[in-house]
Amino acid sequence: MARKKYYKYNDKDKKKALNLKKKGYSYREISEELQFPKSTILSWFKNGFENNRNKSGRKKIIDDKKVLDYIKAVRDIKLPINGDDLKQFAKNEFQKLNDQVKNLKPFKASNGWLYGFNKRNKISSRRISLSNNEPNENDIKQFFINLNSQVFELHKVWNMDQVPVNFETPPISTLDFKGKKSIQIKTNGGTKMRLSLILTCN
Repeated sequence: MARKKYYKYNDKDKKKALNLKKKGYSYREISEELQFPKSTILSWFKNGFENNRNKSGRKKIIDDKKVLDYIKAVRDIKLPINGDDLKQFAKNEFQKLNDQVKNLKPFKASNGWLYGFNKRNKISSRRISLSNNEPNENDIKQFFINLNSQVFELHKVWNMDQVPVNFETPPISTLDFKGKKSIQIKTNGGTKMRLSLILTCN
């Protein structure tokens, strides 16, 4: 007896069902239109329409591609991004999906989800490469020339210390794709500007 062949549903089948639902079709009408079992149609809507599975076999409610596109869009304009940003984005995407398809399985965007997403897509926390202005060699040479030309008396020597306060303090790391050699972020140009509290005595 020949073994029965089973049809494997793909993302195109699910998108067809979702589009019909948006047009006002009932579950029964979608089943009849696509010639798919009604139980299969119901399971798609119940568990998240764009679900696929990760390597462990568990379903993913939020499509990884949407989150990856979000990361790329943010990093393309050189803005930093962290794990909390990704979790909030995923929650927002789930809410949009839940507004279209009611009674989805709850999605919390937990730390476990974030860890799995980062591992699957080779996302890691990268140290930001802040560009520094190269020192002016002429200014350095002139400083030592001026210093050597001075004769200091002890009562004119003061000890000094200072505490800097930066006008802009960017984060030291951001989530980004593995393999990049330079991790840049956009700033307001104040990363090298600071206010100093100076204490002196002699």
